[in-house]
Amino acid sequence: MNLDPRLRELLEGALSAVSHDVLARLIAVRGFAHLLRKQNPDADAGAHAERLESNAAAAQDALRAGIEYLQLALSGVDAVPIDVGSMIRAVYEEELRDLEASGRPELVMGELEQAIGTADLVRTIVTPLVRGAVRSAGGGRGGGLRVGCVSEGDRHTYSIVDGASVFDLSAIERAFDDPCGPRDRAPPGLAWSGLALARLAAARLGGTLRCESAGETGGVWYLTLPGARAC
Repeated sequence: MNLDPRLRELLEGALSAVSHDVLARLIAVRGFAHLLRKQNPDADAGAHAERLESNAAAAQDALRAGIEYLQLALSGVDAVPIDVGSMIRAVYEEELRDLEASGRPELVMGELEQAIGTADLVRTIVTPLVRGAVRSAGGGRGGGLRVGCVSEGDRHTYSIVDGASVFDLSAIERAFDDPCGPRDRAPPGLAWSGLALARLAAARLGGTLRCESAGETGGVWYLTLPGARAC
């Protein structure tokens, strides 16, 4: 993001203040509510304290997600060649650790061209896509992942076919547009989390992220990024 240096400095200062001051207050409220709930024998008071603790936790999560989104928008990008296939496989193997062998989806990956980007940004993009497929398969839906790549000039489009998740396009679009949405858990009925951050990361690299639904049989993510010849 090209910003006047003074404006960038002001925004970064505001983000720092929010990160420290507001989050600290939310953490304090959450802690007080937890203590109140544990120490108060009155059922009604305990229920109110539980709601207060839950709301403070949700606000804390949303604020952290929003801060992370803005930090990414303001960050610099020192792009280098990235092995997208290795990144996808690494996330896939991490997500398998908590699954029974019978619930593990197969990963089929063709030959993928290298993209130009940063390891952190590419990982931010592919993590929610791979996580959604693996967790849906682990939940008993079966399916698997097939990854391919098509090049056009200096740009590569990576297709990630998810055969396990139900692609609710309206829910996905809402998640794309919600920078304060939870990163580690998805909204009800949605297999993915962190989609707003993923789309922003793709844009920061000069690329795009979109999807198509195949109904009950899954769908396809399309990630387009500049390739090595574009640098």
